[in-house]
Amino acid sequence: MGTEVLRQIVTADIPVNAITQPRLYAKAVVALGAIGAGYTPTAAQILQSSIFACSPAALGTFTLPTAALLVAGLAQPQVGTFFEFTIVSLDANNITVTLGVGITLTGIAATFIVNNVSEHYIGYFTNVTAGAEAATVVRA
Repeated sequence: MGTEVLRQIVTADIPVNAITQPRLYAKAVVALGAIGAGYTPTAAQILQSSIFACSPAALGTFTLPTAALLVAGLAQPQVGTFFEFTIVSLDANNITVTLGVGITLTGIAATFIVNNVSEHYIGYFTNVTAGAEAATVVRA
């Protein structure tokens, strides 16, 4: 039965115009070093699916850009367009993820990355209207 279900999923009819934005793949590893005072990546870094390698000397803070900046970074923003990024803690200290305006974060213990661990996030836009931009980021 499992094989049949998989075949049905693989052979499902997907309209040609259903995918309007190409998937963004990891393009850069951003070596941040100590981020004790905090770090806010650019919208382009987040949208390029960057991997952020952090070595916090103390509790580090990683602040996501605003939803408006993320929407502005896309040529053709659409509700449902997604992005991915990874934060890696390379040291014995933790990282707190804080949110830019218009960003909602979900997942278990979503805003805290423990020492020597990486966390992958997937975000998607829920509103791309100017002045009301919003996105949800899920800890994968």
